[in-house]
Amino acid sequence: MSTAGRNEDEPLEGLAALDESHARADKKRKPRRVELLEETGDQSASTSAAIGDAYADEGRVFQAISAYKRAARQDAANPDHLTRLADAYTFAEMPAKAIAHYKRALKRNPRHPDTYFGLAETYRRFGRTNAALVYYHKAISLDQNHAFYRYRLGEVLCESGLVDDGLSELQNAVHLEPDEAFYHFWLGDTYLKLDRLTEAIREFEEAAVLCPYDDYFYAKLGAAYLRASQPERAVRVLRAALHLKPEVRAYHRLIADGYALIGMVEHASSHKAAAGDMDDYTEKLIQKLLSGARPVAA
Repeated sequence: MSTAGRNEDEPLEGLAALDESHARADKKRKPRRVELLEETGDQSASTSAAIGDAYADEGRVFQAISAYKRAARQDAANPDHLTRLADAYTFAEMPAKAIAHYKRALKRNPRHPDTYFGLAETYRRFGRTNAALVYYHKAISLDQNHAFYRYRLGEVLCESGLVDDGLSELQNAVHLEPDEAFYHFWLGDTYLKLDRLTEAIREFEEAAVLCPYDDYFYAKLGAAYLRASQPERAVRVLRAALHLKPEVRAYHRLIADGYALIGMVEHASSHKAAAGDMDDYTEKLIQKLLSGARPVAA
């Protein structure tokens, strides 16, 4: 089909028989939220977008795309709908369509930070790091107090070898939202990977205080204590992680390591037996928790 002379801003219904076929193939029972929204009889763009959100929350991305496209047709001037549609295309592993729709949204509003951020996330997801960095910086220039933007930029900078700049952005995220355990945790994890154990422990401790019901926060703190040659503290917090999620064999194994380092051989043997034989999943989880070499008793 020729696209000569096509106006980029014309309605979106001409896009993608492929999307519609995917949506038809994905017709399962509607989420209850969708049923409730449809029962209102409201045909507005905001309702279509809410229906898209409900499908997206359940991972039914092609149904979400269909709803977001409808919202974009109903309110063509609102860049939020195009941005949501582009987000959905990203999750559907359709980067060309995602990027095209982000850029279309920016033509509607060139000062829309969420759209720049979505574009950055898409470029990052598909390996175009330099382009991602440009758009992360653009999003932050428009919303300098957005902690999540700072966090994601910090991650990419660290992954790109710009560690000092990356740490600065991760620290900015913590300063902007000091009561959000998530940001303390990821700053701590970065410090752990850099073998900056005192700083890692400080951030993991803060995360565990802010969110005392997350077993993984305790587990990372325990792993950091192990690496810092503080096995007594490691055992204490790893036991807290195990209490919250007793089925995780990796926690037993790390507790066994801690007891072995203390010299409590019987306790170490008991937890090693509870962990059972090491399988690939457990070994990978232990390495992920430690983010480095595994301390063992001599």
